[in-house]
Amino acid sequence: MILGANVFPKTDDPAELAEILAQKGYKAGYCPYGLTSKDTQRIAALRREFEKRNIVMAEVGAWSNPVSTDPEEKKKAIEYITDRLAVIHKGRIVELAETEKLFAHPLHPYTRALLSAIPMPDPVAERRKKLLVYDPSCHHYETDPPRWTEVEPGHFVLANTEEEERYRTEIADAAPEVM
Repeated sequence: MILGANVFPKTDDPAELAEILAQKGYKAGYCPYGLTSKDTQRIAALRREFEKRNIVMAEVGAWSNPVSTDPEEKKKAIEYITDRLAVIHKGRIVELAETEKLFAHPLHPYTRALLSAIPMPDPVAERRKKLLVYDPSCHHYETDPPRWTEVEPGHFVLANTEEEERYRTEIADAAPEVM
C-alpha cells in the first residue's frame, strides 16, 4: 500500500486530481497548495472525489511544499509557512530577515550560496545558472571579528565592519528611487 508522495499535477479539477492519485495507487493525498479552511466548496468537492476512490485527504489549510523542484512554488511555500527565515551555518545564525526580503536580497555569502543551489525546473536554465560556492576565507575576521548587525529594519546579518558597509551599499543600490 502506498500512502502518498510528492505528486503535484497541474490541474484544478478535483476529479482529475483524485484519479491521478488513484492511478498511482496512493491511499492519501494532499489538499492542493493555496486552499484554506475557508474554501469550503472546493474542499468539499475534493473530499467527495477522494472518497469515491478511497483516498484520505490530508493537510487542509496547512499544506505547502518547500521541497518542490519548482523554485517559484518553493519560494511561495516557504513564504506561506514562515514570516521570517534564519540561515544557519555550522550552528550559528548568519542571516535573519523577512522571508520575502531574504529571497529578494540575500546578503551573507553563505545565504547566497544556499539560494543558488535551489534546482530550476528548466534544464537549460539549470545548466546556465551560476552555482555559488561558499568559501569562509572570503571573510577577514582575524582583524575585524563579525558581529550581529541590523543592516536595514528587520534584516540582520553576521558581518564585520567592511562587510556591513558593503551590505548597506547593496541595499541602498537595490532600493527603488522615490521621486
